[in-house]
Amino acid sequence: MRKKKSQAPFSLFAFQDAIASVCGLVVLITLILAVELTQKIIDEASSPPPTKTDVAKLTNEIATLKSNLATLAQTLESQTKTAREASQTAFSLESAENERREAERRLAELLAESERLQALIADDTATQTRRAELVRDVETQNAEIAVLDAKIANLVQQNSLPPETSVFYASSGNVRETPWLVEVSARQIVARPLASPENTRLQPQKFTSGNAKSAFLTWARQRDKNAEYFVLLFRPSGVAQHDDLRKSLEEAGFKIGVDLVGETQTIEIAR
Repeated sequence: MRKKKSQAPFSLFAFQDAIASVCGLVVLITLILAVELTQKIIDEASSPPPTKTDVAKLTNEIATLKSNLATLAQTLESQTKTAREASQTAFSLESAENERREAERRLAELLAESERLQALIADDTATQTRRAELVRDVETQNAEIAVLDAKIANLVQQNSLPPETSVFYASSGNVRETPWLVEVSARQIVARPLASPENTRLQPQKFTSGNAKSAFLTWARQRDKNAEYFVLLFRPSGVAQHDDLRKSLEEAGFKIGVDLVGETQTIEIAR
């Protein structure tokens, strides 16, 4: 019998090669367009904002280009008439036509740029108008706040009570220990017993020297901690001595009370 000849297998390699080449070309073109578009966006973002001077300049340039375009049109028309008589003018005619086309293209670009600048200036004007309105609103609100503050201050002044000029202290009859009222200020320390006037054994003590605190503590340590205690009355100028006085008296074993009085208030003992 006769053997059949083997046929070569069908291959798609050439078709795949063509498809890959076309796809690569499309990707390359896409990348190039993306780079150009990105660069154009960056250039537009980095360009300074237009001003009225730029718009005026563009308007003048548009007018100049229109004038040049009219001149070129006249030149083209004149050269067209003479082109039939001399072939040497063919080059000039083509050059004039190219210049006319370039001028028309440039004119279209300048018109588009002028429209864009006019729109930006209109937006800026609207923003300034809105800013002025906001400033007026803030000024109106500030004026209303000032009126309300004045009303509040007037009400506070009408309802305020005169400051107390005296502070009264009284001793409970059920307390066995004798309290000492110790008035502490920056200039002096005055200790007064909260006891009946008949008790002449307890007399007020006043310490006004430069070391009034040390002198008071020396005197206080000689008192009877089982029968007496101290109530420290600090004026604003003497508050800085609070920690030292309180710690020293507590270490000596005395009971301590603390109160605050005004700088000009008078300390009175209720009888």
